[in-house]
Amino acid sequence: MMVHDKRKNLLTDQDLVFVDSLLDKYNAEFVNSIMLHGFFTGLVCSPTLIMPSTYMPVIWGQNNQPNYESIEEATRLHVTCGELWNLISGDLHNNNSLNFPFALADKNSLLDWLEGFLHATTCLQDDWKILAEDKEASSLLALIVSMHQKYKEDKDIDLDKDDISWLTKSIAH
Repeated sequence: MMVHDKRKNLLTDQDLVFVDSLLDKYNAEFVNSIMLHGFFTGLVCSPTLIMPSTYMPVIWGQNNQPNYESIEEATRLHVTCGELWNLISGDLHNNNSLNFPFALADKNSLLDWLEGFLHATTCLQDDWKILAEDKEASSLLALIVSMHQKYKEDKDIDLDKDDISWLTKSIAH
């Protein structure tokens, strides 16, 4: 599957596999590109622009910065992360939509995405405190928290596709 938007932003499955492999290789706090997508979505939803120099260390975890094998490896990772960020930002700001460059096929992938989003709210706590006063933003956050609790607590529950539809519509507006 290839993700392509009107801005000529292109992410391939191979790009996402590459990101996943580096997250694993360097023992990142973020376990996969799905969690990274949720994290970036939460950061894009924040009223404050956060720079890569601020958010990249969060992805790896405190005191766990990667020692890349080559400049090419580091460059490819940062370029791919930038493309993912731009895809999310463009979707939300220009298209009023949110597209996932992967399938949220099961509750574990949805949980990863939700945990990434919630991690963004802890990184920008002051912004999210302000947003919590906004009715629409606080409803979105309540939805994400309740979905996270629902899927995390009930091990036997199956993924409800309506939850994903509701989530993407809520974030996009």
